[in-house]
Amino acid sequence: MLLLIGLLVAIMLWPYYNHTFRFDPKKLPQDFVDQHLPQPWTGCNERLLHIKSDMASNWRIIQRLRVALQLALFLWLLDLLVWLFAIARI
Repeated sequence: MLLLIGLLVAIMLWPYYNHTFRFDPKKLPQDFVDQHLPQPWTGCNERLLHIKSDMASNWRIIQRLRVALQLALFLWLLDLLVWLFAIARI
């Protein structure tokens, strides 16, 4: 159990470099609202449409980490119970 918990902790701490973010929210108003463009919302809308694909890509990484965290917590609690029963000699 301890090896499985260690493996799950390693999965959670493994660096993920493929998070995707397409724009800086602070820069979006500067690029489209503050400028006096004839149709500023065309480019803004295109940038905003990419958010959904970025969210899906990032969600897979978040789900993998969440599952690893839940499994590690379950195994840790099971390990704790085993130790408590061993100490109580049940």
